[in-house]
Amino acid sequence: MRVRRKEPFVESDEWFSRTVHVKGLPYGQEYVDASEELTEFFAQHGEVALLRMRRNPKTKAFKGNLLVEFGTVEQAEAVAQMTDLEFEGHKLAPIMLSAYHDEKMAADEYIHPELCKPGQTYPTFEEWCVAHGREVPLPRGAKPKAVETKKSKVKLLTPKEIVAVPNVLVKFTGAEGIAIDDLKKALGAAGNVKYVDIQDGATEGIVRFKEPVAEQAIESYAEGMPVEDSAVVLRLEAVNAEDESAFYERAKAASEAAIARKNAQALNGNGKRSGGQSESSSKRTRSN
Repeated sequence: MRVRRKEPFVESDEWFSRTVHVKGLPYGQEYVDASEELTEFFAQHGEVALLRMRRNPKTKAFKGNLLVEFGTVEQAEAVAQMTDLEFEGHKLAPIMLSAYHDEKMAADEYIHPELCKPGQTYPTFEEWCVAHGREVPLPRGAKPKAVETKKSKVKLLTPKEIVAVPNVLVKFTGAEGIAIDDLKKALGAAGNVKYVDIQDGATEGIVRFKEPVAEQAIESYAEGMPVEDSAVVLRLEAVNAEDESAFYERAKAASEAAIARKNAQALNGNGKRSGGQSESSSKRTRSN
């Protein structure tokens, strides 16, 4: 949805230093006249030159994040320092785009095009995947090539290195009787969820966010995180060193097991898993 302007918008390299990255809106939720209402909301704090709603490149779903470019650097910095911004009941977390960019660079994460700093060179997503040992996704509509059935020609996969990333893990308690999808949805209010790690029948576990929002999530939900359509209230707390180490050990084991299954399928050449498959005692889900 476009916002009409009285004067044409002229883009320049200065936009980066005048832009604030804002998180806190629900992932996937669409708003009627969202761009206009959000522009008016931020216009209370300065001239809004451009507002962009960030979307998932594949699904086009709203990611709950915004890029708000202000007329001056001073206006942007003033908004980035605000701790009481709230839109339709949702507490917003503003940060200068330059600082958000540097956090993602420090965490060695992929930098999406809309976050790129002018004049700086970045790898494409395909190049980033190769450099990090990840499988390069196929273009939309493309079909995977048939796997060679001769074992001598099969290229086996190797597990990628599991690297501990700071400020992305949060321990949660009080999840009694909550389905994993409901758990992911509730935790998603604090940020984009990458993994939820919880054993069957357990009431506590660990959530791994895609961005470094752990401290912010714990602070924002200090009074508890309600689970929709239930009386359950999750409690969030920092992950200690022992739990963090155990989490990444489980992540490593899960990655190695997944690679082993894929290699077995490739060697069999029939797309089926070889031998029996045992059920794990934990539920580990990944958010797309």
